[in-house]
Amino acid sequence: AKAEGGKMPADRYGKKPADRHGKELDKKFAGKYEKKSLDIEIADSPQKGRRNAPITIVVFTDFKCIHCSDWAKTLDAIVREFPNDVRLVFKNFPLPFSAHSELAAKAGLAANAKGKFWEMHDLLFKNREALERKNLIAYAHNLGINATEFQEYLGKKELTDILEKDKSEARQLGVVGAPTSFVNGIRLTGSKPVSYVR
Repeated sequence: AKAEGGKMPADRYGKKPADRHGKELDKKFAGKYEKKSLDIEIADSPQKGRRNAPITIVVFTDFKCIHCSDWAKTLDAIVREFPNDVRLVFKNFPLPFSAHSELAAKAGLAANAKGKFWEMHDLLFKNREALERKNLIAYAHNLGINATEFQEYLGKKELTDILEKDKSEARQLGVVGAPTSFVNGIRLTGSKPVSYVR
């Protein structure tokens, strides 16, 4: 496996963490979820946490979804509590029945191009009931992103291609709902409290 990103095969997921916190997390997850042979492309996806952390969490999520919003708070708490042990990788999975989900996903990708993904990520979840185009432009402006450039970027085919790639990968992995996460290759569906992870 590549230490700096790229595809993360199942054998990389299955390696034992080298430090105390990693072992605690790995024991919690590995004891509850069946391991699968997975190959998830993460090199171009938004990430935070140490690149070579022993625990990698890949989350497929929807900015409009309340359960995804709750899970995002849990994941943020996990990364903050275990900064050297956990890497979080974000994937879009906008639900087809969720209004404005795809546009919000594109807003996140557009902000990522400006180095503001996680700031936009937090704003979108915080304001998940206000994800119309005018709202997204306002959020971009608040983050210091040029509104005109942001609007133009929202319409680029590049964003559609990235979004479709995430959705296609989700389907190949059997993802049918959000949030769905893969923790060192172990599937985790739905939102869980921090206490559940610890």
